[in-house]
Amino acid sequence: MPVLHKLVLLEVVSPDHRALVIMLSFISWTFGMCFTALVAWLIPNWQYLALISCLPSLLGFLYWRYLPESPRWLLSKGRLGQCVDILLEIARENGKEGVSRRNLEEELKHLTLTQQEEMPFTQALAYPKLRLRAILVFLMMYSVFVVYGILLLGINVMPSNYFLSHFILSISELPSNFLGWIITHYLGRRFMCWFTYILLAVFSVAATFCTQDEWLLLIVLAMAKLLATQGLYVIFVLASEIFPTPVRTSGIGLTIVFGMLGMVVCPYVLNVGVGSVDAINAMLMAIYYKVVKLWPKTVRQTEGGREERNGRKEGGTK
Repeated sequence: MPVLHKLVLLEVVSPDHRALVIMLSFISWTFGMCFTALVAWLIPNWQYLALISCLPSLLGFLYWRYLPESPRWLLSKGRLGQCVDILLEIARENGKEGVSRRNLEEELKHLTLTQQEEMPFTQALAYPKLRLRAILVFLMMYSVFVVYGILLLGINVMPSNYFLSHFILSISELPSNFLGWIITHYLGRRFMCWFTYILLAVFSVAATFCTQDEWLLLIVLAMAKLLATQGLYVIFVLASEIFPTPVRTSGIGLTIVFGMLGMVVCPYVLNVGVGSVDAINAMLMAIYYKVVKLWPKTVRQTEGGREERNGRKEGGTK
């Protein structure tokens, strides 16, 4: 489900709104985490909690009725009529006038002849620049998800009140959604990665000196979780921008797979003890701070859909 909703959203929005849409999807995740703490406090039984947590997934079936199919996908499959219907509906909702069905059909037919051919993801990675950036995104996603997963699963910061601990660590993500969007929009993705990783390493080191004071430790870890969420946000933005259109879905999906691999190792890392865990977090962030320095400078890539053209240009030059 986390993969599905992001891919669907990115398919139906323009390139210059991707960062904003990803921010809104992160906000919904944050509120869901906060609500989980409330439900667990009201129903302190893991069996009932597991059952209740599955119920919201049933809302996914509403996609079939209320969420339109991706116009890009319909066009790639030659279903021109359905693609035109959805685009005309979008134009009406956005108050766009002067859009005729005939002109739209002609433009889409021309686009069908000039659009990029579908290619396997492995073929896209044959281009050096794209391959390097994909590897960097995979590594960054893995490292940040390790840190995020440790903070998410380590809810025993306050043994006297697990629910409050989980709620505070969850609500701390909310400011990161807005901060992440503002920083990436005005200062660029590379600066956002650098800024987030260095501060996350600082708070991870600070946490090793706060293990005797649970409230101080909770505050420091809340700041670390805020920064970890910012890191995930900017990586999702990067993944949506670096991959050319024919392989964007595969690229984002594989990026999330690397993140889930990071989550897999989190329980084993937690077994080494609180102080050692924070030291590991700091070491990871220090290493991947070096990785970020390999990333090219970017500022407001989404303006005017420029990254779409750049992605095709770089993808087509070895």
